[in-house]
Amino acid sequence: MSRIRSVDMPTKRTLVPVLVWFASLLSAQQYEFRVYGQADGLGNLSIFSVWQCRTGYIWAGTANGLFRYDGQRFVRFGEEDGLPGVTVLALTEDNQGVLWVGTRTGLARSSGDAFEAVAVEAGGKHISGLAAAGDRLYAATNLGLVERSPDGHFRDIQPARADGRGRAWGVHASPQGVVWWGCGKAVCRLDDGQVEVFGEDRGLPADGWGALLTDGAGRLWVRASQRMAVLEPGAPRFEDAGKDLPESLQVLRVNLDRRGRLWVPTDRGLAQRVNGRWEILGKQHGLPGDAARVALEDRDGSLWVGMAGAGLARWRGYGEWESFTENQGLPSDRVWAFARDTSGRFWAGTDSGLAWLDGQVWRAFRGMPECRIASLAAAADGALWIGCNPGGVQVLRPGAARTVAFGPSAGIRDDRVLSIRTDEEGAIWVATITELYRGDGTRFTKVLSGARALAAAQDGVLWAGGSSGLWRISGGQITQVAEGLRAETISSLAADRTGTLWIGYREPAGLSRLRWESGRVRIRHLSIANRRRDVSLIS
Repeated sequence: MSRIRSVDMPTKRTLVPVLVWFASLLSAQQYEFRVYGQADGLGNLSIFSVWQCRTGYIWAGTANGLFRYDGQRFVRFGEEDGLPGVTVLALTEDNQGVLWVGTRTGLARSSGDAFEAVAVEAGGKHISGLAAAGDRLYAATNLGLVERSPDGHFRDIQPARADGRGRAWGVHASPQGVVWWGCGKAVCRLDDGQVEVFGEDRGLPADGWGALLTDGAGRLWVRASQRMAVLEPGAPRFEDAGKDLPESLQVLRVNLDRRGRLWVPTDRGLAQRVNGRWEILGKQHGLPGDAARVALEDRDGSLWVGMAGAGLARWRGYGEWESFTENQGLPSDRVWAFARDTSGRFWAGTDSGLAWLDGQVWRAFRGMPECRIASLAAAADGALWIGCNPGGVQVLRPGAARTVAFGPSAGIRDDRVLSIRTDEEGAIWVATITELYRGDGTRFTKVLSGARALAAAQDGVLWAGGSSGLWRISGGQITQVAEGLRAETISSLAADRTGTLWIGYREPAGLSRLRWESGRVRIRHLSIANRRRDVSLIS
């Protein structure tokens, strides 16, 4: 059991946590991409297809071989491993877990840790698309669509009308088992053994429709090199959906993530359908190039983007994390603090000063001395309190063009501020390298020595930690947790929604979890064996 010691404090304060959130601003964002290339074993950087098999491997079809990623490196498969050719255009997996590979010179299937070529009795050898539906496999070839039955035989699927005959550009099987493919200059549908052709009389201009996809709402999207069209459920005709969509002259793909977002690779980047229009994710957002060829969301939620000549990029934190840098207007890439004031304006404290988010870009605030901002706190009266290290305390009042400084004349003797918190009654708490202060917006009074980290819990409790250990401030009392900690000096604190306090130490002592239950302290220590144990927390 940990020992505690209490002293009186005159006033009870309730602390208010700051809620921080980001809106999705695709045009303004810089995202975190991990790019894979030669150094990772990916021997060719022209990516035509990407697939994740049921065992978890990521497969990349390139202009010179098929590559398998095991989480560490890529391993190449070529003709010596059973493939009929090295230009891999299409990948899919059937209901038996067999990986099928379409190349420019034939079809192959996985066999153990290698592949075996499969002769296609009907159709051609140039396989540009593959799709599995139930126990059947469909391949788009240069001579039309072929279907492989469970007994291993192939048959030619021909449309009923002559103007749809010819090359199959791509193939897609909907969740209902309906097969769609680009047939000649039209789009064909195979449903319950019947073939229907959609051409100019159904809203589709004559073109090579090589990418087809059914989304979660049942809409069919089809893509040609310079066109995009959509067929709504039950509609008799396709509608144009290609306005402002860049062209894609090499490989045609349409991709859907698990949230139902539509991604279309183009020669200018990856296009996302947002509110009926296309927004482009390109090199300026972190991709290694502009020409995207294919996209795939894996089981862990990462988005893989195959590029034309720039390798394979993995979007880490896809759908959850967004990145801002100096390219988006921040004064520095080193950001230490965030706050949202009562007007809704979102602020960031950096190594080189303060900035606020203006729609899609960051604006540097020039009305204060440049400093490294260690902490920000928004008060209920609309003021923004700023802690600099060094530089002391500054406050920006609503409507003011410049900040006001608080130093020794206001009672703060140490200008190396590490943390600031405010409470709902208007008190401002300032933790410096040496001391903890409490202020009323005009003057500050020293409360403790050696408290340098602060955390505000949802129950109104303020936790303070530093070179003298850990303190709990609540209900007119300051209570020191004198035993049970992993190390004497605390460098960081964070309180979660359950009331649990997380403690990080200056020494490499791991992480501690503290719960306060009816005046009793319960602490559990966490560490990772054989790894560094120094921890920093963001509260």
